[in-house]
Amino acid sequence: MKSDFALLCYKAALEYNSAFKLVSSDQLYAGDQCVLIFERLTSFLQHAASVSLVFFPSTSGSKNKTDVEIKRESRGRHLQSIFEIDKNNSLYDRNLRNHLTHTDERIDLWCEKSKSRNQFRYNVGPIEGILNGPNVDSILDYFEHFDADTNKFIFRGEVYDLSSIAASLSIVKDKAENLMSHKFT
Repeated sequence: MKSDFALLCYKAALEYNSAFKLVSSDQLYAGDQCVLIFERLTSFLQHAASVSLVFFPSTSGSKNKTDVEIKRESRGRHLQSIFEIDKNNSLYDRNLRNHLTHTDERIDLWCEKSKSRNQFRYNVGPIEGILNGPNVDSILDYFEHFDADTNKFIFRGEVYDLSSIAASLSIVKDKAENLMSHKFT
């Protein structure tokens, strides 16, 4: 990173995006529609993805990296060291970020592989109660499911711990706020 000014810009973006909290189960159930719950979850996850991209930018994976990719990776490593974030952090996992970004591709895969052709979306509650229901071929038929009691988000059978993501965002937010004591040039 060429300047402290760039660090200040990223600090502001990280502080803003990491401030979005995972809502409590009380807040979720106070609402009356699953759609509202998933709007809040999507907002939370999109902000988490924005923070993730700052630390772990996307690259082509090619050995011949472009100048832009080299700069992204350098910036990511620099900010990882400042914020003490490594690949063990829940923000590193790109799977959920990619699922939500590439929903069209996930729908294509589901259309090819689903036996029952029953698509379950925007479900809230314990997954066990739903999996035993009629016409449930597979957990892979569940595109978005959220268990507010455990803060687990399930996307096509993959389970994500949103509490871990929220804790990571909280740490980033605290560290971003503390950067204000850093002298910027």
